[in-house]
Amino acid sequence: MKKIDLILKIKQAFDLEKYPGDDKLVYDNSGKHLECLETKELFKNKKWNDLPNTFLLEASTSLNFFSKESFKYYLPAYLIFSLENYEESDDIPNNLVYLLTLPSEADTIVVANAIKKHKIDKIMGDIDFNEILQNNLKSTNKLIHLFFEKVNLFTVEQREAILQFLKYIDEEHSDDYFNNEPKIAIDRYWFIYA
Repeated sequence: MKKIDLILKIKQAFDLEKYPGDDKLVYDNSGKHLECLETKELFKNKKWNDLPNTFLLEASTSLNFFSKESFKYYLPAYLIFSLENYEESDDIPNNLVYLLTLPSEADTIVVANAIKKHKIDKIMGDIDFNEILQNNLKSTNKLIHLFFEKVNLFTVEQREAILQFLKYIDEEHSDDYFNNEPKIAIDRYWFIYA
């Protein structure tokens, strides 16, 4: 997909999004988290399609402190900025790819299923795979749950636009990624929207 068409697709997919409200801008509203406080003040009453590029660049780390609702609301601004100004967007595309990737901890579940399927745990009796699995699943479930809490808010049209963004980054800028992270993001989750 051409860049101009992709930008239009993103704008159309997110055009009707509503501002999440001041109390849903960040994931921690306790007043004790400095970055969340700063992000909340920066983005209060700001529309995603009115944010200048300089603002997005200065607020690039805010992506990490958004609530799931704010992440959905402001994501198109960061996607479009990354497409229009890839070279000037600093680390924003990398951060977007990271935040849009199903956590690698999901691989624990795949490995666990393979261990059980092939009865590897029976062959290597001196290793307690169940204990290892249970310890890993505690953190795995939380990270995977947070990922799906976030992405489940997107409409199908928005998910398709995100997939196209990741494909574009993979096709045009894969050399900028050491482990081909955009392709990993697609293969772990977003491919289902092709």
